[in-house]
Amino acid sequence: MKKRCFVIGAGEFDGFMTAAAPGEGDLVIAADGGYQYLKMLGREPDVLLGDFDSLKVVPEHEHLIRHSPIKDDTDMALAAAYAQKEGCGIFFLYGGLGGRLDHTLANIQLLTGMAKKGLEAYLIGGGSVMTAVADGSLTFSEASSGMLSVFCMGDRALGVWETGLKYTLENAELTCDRALGVSNEFIGEKSVIRVQSGTLLVKWKKTGKNRLPLLLYGARLVGKTYTLTHFGRDYFRNTVYVNFERMPIIAEFFSGDLSPERILHFLEEYFSEKIVPGQTLLIFDEIQACKRALTALKYFAEEAPEYHVARAAITAPARSRGAFGNRFAIGATASGVSCSL
Repeated sequence: MKKRCFVIGAGEFDGFMTAAAPGEGDLVIAADGGYQYLKMLGREPDVLLGDFDSLKVVPEHEHLIRHSPIKDDTDMALAAAYAQKEGCGIFFLYGGLGGRLDHTLANIQLLTGMAKKGLEAYLIGGGSVMTAVADGSLTFSEASSGMLSVFCMGDRALGVWETGLKYTLENAELTCDRALGVSNEFIGEKSVIRVQSGTLLVKWKKTGKNRLPLLLYGARLVGKTYTLTHFGRDYFRNTVYVNFERMPIIAEFFSGDLSPERILHFLEEYFSEKIVPGQTLLIFDEIQACKRALTALKYFAEEAPEYHVARAAITAPARSRGAFGNRFAIGATASGVSCSL
């Protein structure tokens, strides 16, 4: 069985995916700023490396590898190279998406190079997964759901097949200047991406509702706000706090279209702060003062589950129906989204 390696970088990181989390015997490497994420999870990496331009300090660590900032490779690439020397054959690269666009592109190139070496590597962040396939195939089970896109990583890719998806390809040719494989969908069938000659970048994002807004309710002065703000301080890079009683002007953001993209844009402009999946906790406090905000939680769950949203209110939601309609009740403890104090 191939040895697995988990590299955590300084880009977007919203926790380990259940199917791609480190276990006993796996090599865990923090690449520079990724060390902060692991510390928030209470986990020490096996190896800490980088030039530490993101952390700004060099932490003490039993296995520290410091590189000069004047170098040819990114910290993520250096971590992957180290893991290859340690005999790893499967790589899960977290914190390599988002943030600086040039680093994201560099990490996509890293995937391509690893695929050409016959290595299995996945770039994970913001609810999305990417991998590269060189002269080979990639299979998805019937349980797969969401969107999938395929891109040519080179001048051309020959003999491309996409089967078991909403849109199929048969012995097609993909080129670097036309996105023929973008925006496909899983349809509940076993699906296969295959290329006879060339390299493909495959990107997919599960659209299932794998994260719902945290709902915290109880009487006044029992510590709801304290609990959420300290949770944000301890486990997120930044917190955006909205109190609908003290900030009535923000209710106007919810007077029109309730799309999360629109609401997040207004909130970022108002607070002059970025709201980043996996890095920002968005708190809606005293939400009972703005019914439209309560309704908006439905759309955060359906359209933007990658964002971490929490709400606090002094009244409990109705048992028979909540902001999410009949599809699921807000107070359903089985989903892990409701907490009563």
